[in-house]
Amino acid sequence: MRDLRLFFRYVIPSMFVMFVAGLYNIVDSAFIGIATGEKGLGACMLTFPIFCTIFGIGDMIGIGASILISQHRGEGNLPMANRAFSKMIGLAILAGVLIPLLFFPILKPMLVFCGATPELLPGAFSYISWVVGGAFIPVLWLCLAAAMRNDERPVLTMFLVCTGVVANVILDYVFIFLCGWGLPGASIATVISQLFPLSLAVLYFRSSRTHLKILWHAIFPSRRWCWQILKFGFPSLGGSLSIAAMLLFHNWQSLRYGQMAGYGTGGLAAYAVICTTESLISMIMQGVANGMQPIVSYIHGTGDHARNRKMAHYGIVFSVFLGILGVIFSIVARHHIPALMGLDGSIAELAAHGLLLSAPAFFALGLVKMGSHFFQSTGKILAANLLIYGDYCVILPMCLFLLPLFWGLDGVWMAMPVSRFLLLFLLMWLWKYHYQKWLW
Repeated sequence: MRDLRLFFRYVIPSMFVMFVAGLYNIVDSAFIGIATGEKGLGACMLTFPIFCTIFGIGDMIGIGASILISQHRGEGNLPMANRAFSKMIGLAILAGVLIPLLFFPILKPMLVFCGATPELLPGAFSYISWVVGGAFIPVLWLCLAAAMRNDERPVLTMFLVCTGVVANVILDYVFIFLCGWGLPGASIATVISQLFPLSLAVLYFRSSRTHLKILWHAIFPSRRWCWQILKFGFPSLGGSLSIAAMLLFHNWQSLRYGQMAGYGTGGLAAYAVICTTESLISMIMQGVANGMQPIVSYIHGTGDHARNRKMAHYGIVFSVFLGILGVIFSIVARHHIPALMGLDGSIAELAAHGLLLSAPAFFALGLVKMGSHFFQSTGKILAANLLIYGDYCVILPMCLFLLPLFWGLDGVWMAMPVSRFLLLFLLMWLWKYHYQKWLW
């Protein structure tokens, strides 16, 4: 029972954080859909692969360093944990400076590659340019949030994330509706709102309540530290790139087969509804994986592998339960969500139909996320990378480009459930290989 209480102590706050963030995505999309219509929603959707890539860089640094922090703390080596924390800060600052320098010169070609038509390109560029320019803020915040969870503060992390989400919703309303700034207003609100939790996190790590201390003389990472942090964080980047690839390929196919079916850009707008719903449920499941990471990394540092497998079993049962709830929610709410996001008529019906076809994906999604994070947290980086990079490099593109050949736009919506179940079979094989028995 002690381990079960520990599991829920970390997982529930992490789930709540991701639920609030996913709920914000729905509210944000609703604001954009109501204010700018089908084309604004489609333009915003085209920017999400770039958005996910930027956030993935922050996750890679934060999770990679946090795994090292927890493992060193599990070994009782606090000086090395402080060193990993300090190197994380240095890498986050460097990434925040380099992202605008590298992304801005190629931003419009990137959007065209993401599927932006001449009709959608101006709106997409006006939205994503503010996020790229202010990348330093979310990258540093993501790193500090990951470190805070590993500093035994999951509830405080939850509170800080909620302050950012609430600020984002308020600023969305002010900038989009009161100021009339449209798509740029939404992205400005996203960047500025992250300053609230970031400022509070900085205050926390300067207080006496933290176990971690910044070693300013050690803030610039050496090649060895960069390699360690990025190696452990690489699967997290892959998780974000997997989402980016999912969005990119779905955008291409939604536009292509939507136009072939006579919906014009309506196919992309319908996918925006499906994607937003999927992201809400997926982020709750991601919360289970994120919440488990500090526990699993710490226990791995102590060498108690039997106890870690018990944590994995808790994660399996909970992920299956959430998957069933996700399927039920997607089916029951399929007619209400498109209306909430400003769609009506045939496009709303198309989105509802897509939600119904994609719903079975949630049966497998939580297990795959939990499994890949468990492998990552216990140092089995190859297994984690196979699950994550095998998804968006092989399995998902194969499903998205083959299934529509037979079922048209329905094949686009079916790609998610089919690819998730293929990944689940890969997870079961990897688990059997590493632990000589099946998931349960």
